Amino acid sequence: MKVEGYIIHLTRAKARLPQVKRLQASLPVTSHVIDAVDAQQLSSAQQLLYKTNVHRPRYPFAMRQSEIACFLSHRLVWQALLDSDNDAALIVEDDVDVDQTHFKAGYALACEHLGSGYVRFPKNLNELPFKSIACVGNTSLFYPAEIALGMQLQLVSREAAKQLLKATQCFDRPVDTFLQMRWLTDVSCKVVSPSGVHEIDAQLGGTTIGQKKSLWEILHREIMRPVYRFKIYLLCKVHRPNAT
Repeated sequence: MKVEGYIIHLTRAKARLPQVKRLQASLPVTSHVIDAVDAQQLSSAQQLLYKTNVHRPRYPFAMRQSEIACFLSHRLVWQALLDSDNDAALIVEDDVDVDQTHFKAGYALACEHLGSGYVRFPKNLNELPFKSIACVGNTSLFYPAEIALGMQLQLVSREAAKQLLKATQCFDRPVDTFLQMRWLTDVSCKVVSPSGVHEIDAQLGGTTIGQKKSLWEILHREIMRPVYRFKIYLLCKVHRPNAT
C-alpha cells in the first residue's frame, strides 16, 4: 500500500515550523506540508460551503471562521489524496507529537486493516469498542461504538477521501463533529489504542482555532452541548458501525 503524509500547517503560525520539521522527520512515510486555509482570508466561495441547519440533529452553535477554515483544510487534504496515485494518506495536524514506540505498532495495525475507511489515532481514548478487529501485544484496533471528537492524526483510504468529499460538499458543523455522523458519511471508522499521539498545542503557543467567547455564549454552550451529545449518542446506538 502506497501512503504519503500530509501535515496541515497554517503558514502564519511560524512558531510551529520546528514542530512541523520534527514531524516530517519522525513519521514513517514521506510527508508534505499542506497550507491550511486561513480563517482571516476566507473567500466568499469558501464561506458558501458553510450552511446552517442542514442535517439532523441540528447543530446548536454557529461555526466560527476558524472552524470553517479547519474543515476546508481537511477537505484540501482529501482532495490532495485523490489527485495523487497513493492508496491512503496519513493526515496530521501540526500541534501533535508522536511516541514512536506506540505509534509504530498502531500504524502497522492500521495499514494492515485499513480497508475502504479510515483509522483514528486519538490523543485520548474516549471511544468504547463496539467490535474488536485485531490486537498485537498491547496495541488494539477496533470499531468504536461512538466516534469521539478530534482530528489530530488519521490514516485515510482513497475510497474514504472520495466519500468524505462527496458527503461534505456543504457542512453545518465542525469537521470532527460531522465525522461522528457515520450515517451521513457512510464511511467506516476504526480506532487504534494506544495511539502514541499527544497534543502539544499549549507548548506551541496555544490553539489556532479557539476564540474568546462571551459569557452568554459560554452559558449557551454549557446548556446545549450535553443535549446535542445525547442526541448523537442515541443515533449512534441506532446506526451501528459499518464493519468494512
